[in-house]
Amino acid sequence: MNGGLLGKPESKAEDMSAAGQRFARACNENFDALLRTLLSWADLCNLGDLAVLGALISGEGLAEKAGWDLAWALDPKGFPVARMPAPTSAATLCAVTVSGNSAIFVSGGIWINPAEWSVKRAPDDKLGAKALRPQEGWKTAGK
Repeated sequence: MNGGLLGKPESKAEDMSAAGQRFARACNENFDALLRTLLSWADLCNLGDLAVLGALISGEGLAEKAGWDLAWALDPKGFPVARMPAPTSAATLCAVTVSGNSAIFVSGGIWINPAEWSVKRAPDDKLGAKALRPQEGWKTAGK
């Protein structure tokens, strides 16, 4: 988890409040456990990895180097993509605590730039998804 202030994804962790820095540090220290526990975090982690992989394949011409023909995947007629209306809004999550004359708001978000990440990547000798959905144990709402 990196720093980032509302509307300023280029900001650094040092720009956050001390509480924000502690939260980011705690998330980083417990990231594997969070991925095993929070399905949405696991999915986001895997999607982020796939986005970086796509940026690497495109940016470094890996498909051409490997002789991998991607025409079937890039042809809109051969591999149709479902069309749907783009969302115009999204629900936000914000917590507020009032103490005396002070109100403390906490909110968050994600900034993803896979092309930049693919350039700045660190070597990773682990293959496969970093975040896995467990085979058993997930309960769905209402069941």
